[in-house]
Amino acid sequence: MAKRGFPRTIEPTALLPSLAPGNPTLDPSFFRTSDGYELDLVFRHGGRLWAIEIKLSSDPRIDDTRRLNKTADLIGADQRVLLSRTNQSVQNANTLSCDLPFLLKHLKGVNGSHKKEI
Repeated sequence: MAKRGFPRTIEPTALLPSLAPGNPTLDPSFFRTSDGYELDLVFRHGGRLWAIEIKLSSDPRIDDTRRLNKTADLIGADQRVLLSRTNQSVQNANTLSCDLPFLLKHLKGVNGSHKKEI
């Protein structure tokens, strides 16, 4: 069962309407290698290359973050996001694990109050 107010799936394109008006060079895409590494959404925002991996879990694993970072390294991404149904956002220098509302606020330059540094 989906969390209230949270879709059963997260479509990468859900982020685009929030970003596109202020970013004409957004140029969204995805990334996939023949050996199974993938990123659900890749785009430029704020002068940086963003790599987003989407998980439907409410409890993403550390292995998910490791795989995100390894894949993001392949394309030279500046910012990496593990997007999930989590209730607690975690952020370090260039990696963020969060839910969709937090990410949208973050991308607009507004930090949420439930972030903790790792």
